[in-house]
Amino acid sequence: MTGCWKAIVNIQNEFSKYGVDIKKYLVSNVRKGENTLFWTYHWIEGDALKDRFPRLFQLAKDKGAKVIECYKDNNLNRIWD
Repeated sequence: MTGCWKAIVNIQNEFSKYGVDIKKYLVSNVRKGENTLFWTYHWIEGDALKDRFPRLFQLAKDKGAKVIECYKDNNLNRIWD
C-alpha cells in the first residue's frame, strides 16, 4: 500500500488506539461496484452487511460477490438478485 491510502491507514490506526473508529466517518463512491464486495464492505455505521444480517448472509450463494454481480440493469431499473 502506498501514497495517500497508506497515510489514511496510519491515521486510522492512530485513532483506533483512542477508541475512535474513523471508518464510520469516511465515505466512498461505489459506482457500479466493480471493486466493492457486497457482503464485507462497511455500509451501515461501519458495519458489513454480513455482520448486520448474518442469517441472510448464510443464505447467500456467493459470499465474496462484488456489488456489480448482485444486480442487473433492466432499462432504467436496477433489479437486485
